[in-house]
Amino acid sequence: NSGMEVKQLDIASGEYTEIYSIPFDRTPPFTGMNAVGINPVDSIVYGLMRLSTDAAYLVRFDAQNVAFLARVPELSAAGGVDDEGTFVWEKGTHFYAIYGIAEMEGFASPNDAVDLSQINPVVSGLTNVSDIATVRVDLGDGEGSYAMGVTPGRQLRIFGYDDPMGVWSVALTDSDGSTAGIPETDFGAAWSHDDRIYFGANSGAGVYEVLIDTIDLDAGTATARKVANSQATAWNDGTTCVGIDFIEPDPTGPDPTPNPMGLLEEVKTQTSTTTTLDIDEEVTSQALSKVKTEESNDDAGSFPTVGLIGALAGLAAIAGLGLTSAGQLMWKRITGFLAGSILGFLILGRKRNRCEHCNKQLSSKEGVLVDEDDNYECDDNPEGDHHQLKEK
Repeated sequence: NSGMEVKQLDIASGEYTEIYSIPFDRTPPFTGMNAVGINPVDSIVYGLMRLSTDAAYLVRFDAQNVAFLARVPELSAAGGVDDEGTFVWEKGTHFYAIYGIAEMEGFASPNDAVDLSQINPVVSGLTNVSDIATVRVDLGDGEGSYAMGVTPGRQLRIFGYDDPMGVWSVALTDSDGSTAGIPETDFGAAWSHDDRIYFGANSGAGVYEVLIDTIDLDAGTATARKVANSQATAWNDGTTCVGIDFIEPDPTGPDPTPNPMGLLEEVKTQTSTTTTLDIDEEVTSQALSKVKTEESNDDAGSFPTVGLIGALAGLAAIAGLGLTSAGQLMWKRITGFLAGSILGFLILGRKRNRCEHCNKQLSSKEGVLVDEDDNYECDDNPEGDHHQLKEK
């Protein structure tokens, strides 16, 4: 209950290691952060932050600082940034988008941010996903922009917010047409790479790839496969890393112990496979110069230095992320490109065991949240019929 933990995942061992932590009592204090994503346009991290006042904001941030861009209706667990620099998120039955976030002005004070609390959804329909990632692919009607998330019921939710627009749900099975290989759990960390899309299971069952070329919107089916190990998590989020090398997963699937994707030997000799990715200083400077600060801040071209912030973690294969103390987000190193497509970020928080609507004690039964009466239904949930864990 003290804050967020920033961690990275070694997919060979399935274990997380902490990078740093962020206290809730920073200035201004916050109670939650989620729906994070790295913007490919400026290589800066964006996400949704909920303050102690319960107001939620779109922010850009690094390990030291935060800038408030826009007030939004409420905090969401499912969000990200697409290749065009559009911030997208899903909440309830609504899917939202804010375009051109790299060009938006940021402020040290949330009171100065633009008010988008009454923003209209782009599309509406399905829900019950814990995170989404974006891909630009052809699903049968020409290339379009899609966000995807996986439900505890083995359903892939697809949100089309470009052309075509719409919402679809398809049933996931493994390669032999069975559902046995896909866990019934929340998938709170999602990310994409090179038009491929991945989901981390909160239960610790592993990381799964949904095979884009198997998605059939007419038949309502798609295939998923396990590609890496992972530890169990509770309150978390994932985001895509940009500019990394890609290594094809083993098409026969991983051996869950001890060497997923045949990469254990590379893990042992990671120093010999380390690569360095430096963001162009001019691009970084231009991106950061768009962030305004309070008049009392002498350095008007940098992030406001008002305490420790940056609630994200690397869901990465022995990956390293460097952030400068001056507040500029710079990738110092990305090490061990062991599984380029299996690289993302994770926000971890302490597990909340009560429903945010009815306040009943909850437990997980076969990946579904149930109360002490073994009932998954929540009469007090205004946007659905199921329990949801408290986010604060």
